[in-house]
Amino acid sequence: MRKIIQLILCLFFLRSTAGVREVAFYKVTPADAPPVLDGKLDEPCWKKAEVLSRYWQYGKPNPPRSPLKTEFRAVYHDNGLYVGIVNHDDQMELLRKNFQEDDNVDLWRDDCAELYFDPDANGIGHTVFTVNPAGVKADRKRLDTVVYLWDWNGLNWQTSASIEKKQWVLELFFSWEDLGQKAVPGDLWQFLHARYAWKERFTGAASAAGADSRVTEKFGYLFFCGKTPVTPQKTAEILQGKVLIPCILPAGKELIRFSETGTRIEPMEKVVKEAWMEYSALLEDIKRLHRGEIPEACRETVGNCEKLHGDVSLTAYQLLNTAKEKLFKLKWEYLLDLHFNLPEGDKAK
Repeated sequence: MRKIIQLILCLFFLRSTAGVREVAFYKVTPADAPPVLDGKLDEPCWKKAEVLSRYWQYGKPNPPRSPLKTEFRAVYHDNGLYVGIVNHDDQMELLRKNFQEDDNVDLWRDDCAELYFDPDANGIGHTVFTVNPAGVKADRKRLDTVVYLWDWNGLNWQTSASIEKKQWVLELFFSWEDLGQKAVPGDLWQFLHARYAWKERFTGAASAAGADSRVTEKFGYLFFCGKTPVTPQKTAEILQGKVLIPCILPAGKELIRFSETGTRIEPMEKVVKEAWMEYSALLEDIKRLHRGEIPEACRETVGNCEKLHGDVSLTAYQLLNTAKEKLFKLKWEYLLDLHFNLPEGDKAK
C-alpha cells in the first residue's frame, strides 16, 4: 500500500511540476544580401542573426546541458537557407576529421554537425545533412519511420569550413530544392542541429532537449520571420497546439509556459520568485519532519540551490524545479514513514 501511494504521489508531481522540457524555437531572419561562403561568418547578415547557444546532451530523454559550447545562426534569401555554426573546442589537437570524400555513411564518426530539416513539421519525414571540420559532406532522406533513402543526394547544397585555434566554423548553404520546400515568411519547420565530438569518448550536443535522430517529436522549430518583430504573444500563438506539453520557452524577459490547462506568458522574474517560494516551503516542511535539520539525502540539492539564492534566471528556475521534485518525494517518504509507523530500517534517511 505504501509503495502504491508513493507511486501515485510521484506521478502526480512529475505531471504537474517537474521534468518540464524547454522547447527550442529559432527565428530565421531574411538576409538583405546572401553571405559569401568562406567559413568566416563576418558578413552583416550574420551579425544581425539570432544566436542559438542552448544545447543539451545528445541521446538522453531528460538531458542536462551539453558541455560542448556551440553557436548556431541561420538566415534565408530567395535562393535558399544559409547556416553558420561555431564549434568551440579547447582540444583542437584531438579534432577528428578522418573522412576526406563526400557521401560516406560513416561520416558521423568524425567530429561533425548533423542538421535535420522537416518543412512539414510533423515529425514523419526529414532531410539530414552531415558536415565534418574539413567541409566533407553526406546526406540522406527519411520518408517516414520505416523508409530511409540512404543513397539520396542533394544537388545544390554547399559547405565551407575553417579551423581556428579554439574553434572550427561551418558556413553552409541549402537550396530550397534540396530542402524540399521554399520557405516564406510565417512558415514553421521542425529542425534539429546535432553536434558530435570524439575525444577520449563520444560527446554529443543537441539543439532541442531530448531530441535525436529517432525522437523526432522533440525536434525544435525554425520560424521564418518577415520584417515584423516576433513578440512572445506571437510566438505562443505560432506554437499553440504544436508543441509537446508540458514545456517552457524563454522569450526575453518573459517565460511562455505550455500546459494542459493552457498557455501563459509571465515575467521570468515573477515565475522564478514563485518557484523559490515553493522550494522554500517544501524545505521547511522537510526540516519540521526531520528535527529542524536538513537531511543528508537532500543536502547536495539544497547546497546547489543556495549557490543561486535570489537568482531569477531560467537556469535558477530549472534547478529549482529539479530540487522541488526531489524534496517533494522526500517529504512524502517522511510522511508515509510517520503514518505507517514502519520499522527504523525502512525509514527515509
